[in-house]
Amino acid sequence: MSMKATTAVLSDAELERKFEALKEQWINETRFLSIAAQKIAHPAYLKLIKLGDAALPLLLRELKRRPDFWFAALEAIAEDNPVPPEHLGDLGAMTKDWIEWGRVRGYVP
Repeated sequence: MSMKATTAVLSDAELERKFEALKEQWINETRFLSIAAQKIAHPAYLKLIKLGDAALPLLLRELKRRPDFWFAALEAIAEDNPVPPEHLGDLGAMTKDWIEWGRVRGYVP
């Protein structure tokens, strides 16, 4: 069972704008941080997670376009982790695992 969407009152366009604004804030304010724990504790990242299920397609699209530290957000929202232990630390393999997870569940075309 995944996290309930907290964005029921947002239109698709509003959700997209909010996601993009939070994503850009997070990227800009964490670009010089090298510790993943600091990146995923950033307030904008936590707000992205609060967008809930509605953010899954947007996160997966962003992961596919520009791999980054989206795995914790995906795992928190989806309450799942398709990455096998042997792929941990391999950004390319982890990205493929999540994209395939999203494809199977209809989040990725």
